[in-house]
Amino acid sequence: MFQIEANGIEIFLEKKDEIKNLFAKAIIGFDNYVLFLQDIKNHKTCLMTSSITLLDFIQSTGLPGIRKGDIWEIGNIMMRKQIIPYLKKG
Repeated sequence: MFQIEANGIEIFLEKKDEIKNLFAKAIIGFDNYVLFLQDIKNHKTCLMTSSITLLDFIQSTGLPGIRKGDIWEIGNIMMRKQIIPYLKKG
């Protein structure tokens, strides 16, 4: 799990394929990851995952938010410590 807090996360969302490729190379030996992106400017959180299967799992946990393609978007800032209990329930 990785967390980035930024004043705007649009660039991360626009470059998501490059970010996924970078993570695939950087974390050899790990099949799954979740990148938590907190957007301080727009007061939202997005979760980027290594796979659609992991995104399906997140959707099944009851975590607030909506699925937008291959990103899970939460309408406010939720920190990792708030999100993890949902993932543990799933």
